[in-house]
Amino acid sequence: MESPVGSNGIHVHIHDFFTYAPSSDLDEFQKIVLKHWKAALKKFGLSCNSHGVDIKPEGKFDIGYIAKEMAAYDTKDKSKSDLKNLFQLLDASAKGDKQAGDDWLRAAKAIQGRDRWNVGQLAKKLGIPCPSDWKKPEGVEKTVDPRRLIIEYPQPQHMIATSPSNPRAGLAFILRAARNEAARPGTTQRMVLRMCDETIKAEVELIKFKHAKTLAKLIKSSFTAEEKEKLCAKIHSHCTFAIAEYRATTYSYMHPAPKPAPQAQEDYSDLIPGQELDFS
Repeated sequence: MESPVGSNGIHVHIHDFFTYAPSSDLDEFQKIVLKHWKAALKKFGLSCNSHGVDIKPEGKFDIGYIAKEMAAYDTKDKSKSDLKNLFQLLDASAKGDKQAGDDWLRAAKAIQGRDRWNVGQLAKKLGIPCPSDWKKPEGVEKTVDPRRLIIEYPQPQHMIATSPSNPRAGLAFILRAARNEAARPGTTQRMVLRMCDETIKAEVELIKFKHAKTLAKLIKSSFTAEEKEKLCAKIHSHCTFAIAEYRATTYSYMHPAPKPAPQAQEDYSDLIPGQELDFS
C-alpha cells in the first residue's frame, strides 16, 4: 500500500504484484480481470470506468465496500508530479516545511494508525524466507558497517511521541536527533521524551475542549448564576478527573512497572511426617 500526498490530498492505493511467464498475453489477462471486476461491482450496484469506481452517495452502497482509490482496477504508469510519499513529507517537515508537516499529520490520521503498513508476517506465513534468513554463499564474510549505530529506547514511548495528535512532526524530529547520537549520546532519547510531552499536552487540550463543548450544550440562558456555577464545577471536576486518568494511564504505558520476581514455593510436606497439614 502506498499513501503519497499531493495537491488533491492523500492518495491511498494498493499495488498487486503478479508473476507470469514471458509468453503470457497480458492484454487478454487484463480483459478477463476487468470482466470479473465489473461483475463483482455490479453485485453492489456499482460500476467503473477507465479512471476508477463510481462511488454512490453515502448510504447508497454497502458500507463494507473499500474506497475508490484503493479499489481502482486499472494500472497507472504515470503519477502526478506533486505526489510525495510520507517519508518525503517527513524529510521536508524536518527542513522547516510546515505544510509538509501538516500533510503528514492529515495522512497519518486518514490512514488511522501505522499498523496498517504491517503486512502481518505475510512472508513467514507463506514460507518465504525474509532477507535476514538468506544464507550467504560459502566463502563470503559477513561484513558489518563500522558506522552503524543502534539506538534503543522503549517502543511505547516511540508510539506516544509519534502520535497523530502531536502537533509536531514527532518522527521527523526523532530522526533528526538520531544524526547527532554518536556525537552526543542520549540525544534521541531526550527528543523522544520531548515529543511525548508534546503529545500529552495536545491530548490534554483535546480533553479540555471536549468538556468545554459538553458544558456549552448543557448550560442554558435561563439558568441562575448559582445553577451555572454548580454545572461549571461539575464539568470541571469531570474534566480534571479525565486528565488525571489519562496522565496516569499514559505514564504507566511509557514506564511500565517491572514484573515481580516469581516467589519460590516452599515444600512443607515433610514438616509433620505421616500427617496432613490443615490450616482451615
